[in-house]
Amino acid sequence: MSRSNALFVVKLLIGIGLIVLLVTQKGVWKGMIAAFQDVSAPWLTAVFLMPLVLIFASCVKWRLILRYMKRDIGVWHLCKVYIVSYFFSNFLPGSLGGDFARAYIVGQRVNSQVHSFAAVFLERLTGLITLAVLAAGAYVVTPALRSEPVVSLSILALTGGCILLTLLMWSPLGGPRVASRLQAIPYASRAFGKFAELRGSLAGFWVNRTLALKTIAYSLLFHALAVVNVYVAALALNVDVNFLVLCAVTPVVLVLASVPITPSGIGVMEWAYSLFLIPAGATMDEGLAIALLHVSLAKDQRRR
Repeated sequence: MSRSNALFVVKLLIGIGLIVLLVTQKGVWKGMIAAFQDVSAPWLTAVFLMPLVLIFASCVKWRLILRYMKRDIGVWHLCKVYIVSYFFSNFLPGSLGGDFARAYIVGQRVNSQVHSFAAVFLERLTGLITLAVLAAGAYVVTPALRSEPVVSLSILALTGGCILLTLLMWSPLGGPRVASRLQAIPYASRAFGKFAELRGSLAGFWVNRTLALKTIAYSLLFHALAVVNVYVAALALNVDVNFLVLCAVTPVVLVLASVPITPSGIGVMEWAYSLFLIPAGATMDEGLAIALLHVSLAKDQRRR
């Protein structure tokens, strides 16, 4: 077994262990089953439709970035590619597998893999930055969150990662430093060439204030819809939650689920929902039920 496969197995076992530990908590399994026995059909229909709304919102932002790179594709075609990428996310590492798939498919369409990959990268990064800001704001205004060291470390890690990626792509020193490292690695010159092209295609993004503001605005819209998505899932299960509190805790839940401890956040997201929906009015078993319903239908809404 290769090292990467062994690491995947370890992460998978951790995720399964977290789920087993959660469902064996007193009353959680029975409470979760009871929640699913009282499902509201109209709201359940809305739960099934919400991922389509989220996909459309993501593709509108994706198209905006592609148009900035002089590579225009219709939003409906991007939606179809996005849905296809979900298939790849099922057996490739996390959501990154789906990202590589949709970047490759669109790259074939626009005759530029570099610009296509750059657009996907920028879509992800702006989503991460927006999510980090929202989570940090929720952390500041919600005292209960500050008592959880896992939340503090997760927000710190996400913020640090965003800063590192931003410096790598836009800092004047980022290119030369990476170049010096890559040149010490055999056969790395081609990789540096692609990296330099990627930096070049993103060079003017932050200078274009209108584009940057629109991209961040679309990211905010997406995360607002993500909160609505969780709220609709709660309504489908007849769980009474406070929407304003949900606005504060949902970004934190998504941050925790973004930490690559387990494949696709398996176990981590279920624990996050079970614990952090309690301040919003849900019990632990109801939080788990919401997580299972929500994650099964919109598993790739994180980091947008």
